Amino acid sequence: WDVTALYPGYAISSPGEGSTLTLVFTAKEKEVSGDSGCNTYSGPFETAGTDVITLGPFASTLRACADPAVGTQEQQYLAALGLAKTYQVTGNQLTLFRAGGTIAVTAQRAT
Repeated sequence: WDVTALYPGYAISSPGEGSTLTLVFTAKEKEVSGDSGCNTYSGPFETAGTDVITLGPFASTLRACADPAVGTQEQQYLAALGLAKTYQVTGNQLTLFRAGGTIAVTAQRAT
């Protein structure tokens, strides 16, 4: 999944220009991983019922970001993933929702 928007703590935002945020779910291992901007990350995920999800905690590589804004976005992205409580897949769109039904992360199926 390629991330199209995230909740950085104040309003839904698109990923910064030139940065790539991804989600890869591996069902057998119950692991989610991907690119968080400067680093790669991985961690567990659990689902329950038809729409409940828990992500993290995450481990990440420790490369320094050349652009401080991308480093900040990376922290915000991983925090947003941790806020996810429910999810919905509609066609090629994945939406992770925070408590109360507001958006944490949206993503489009990678081609």
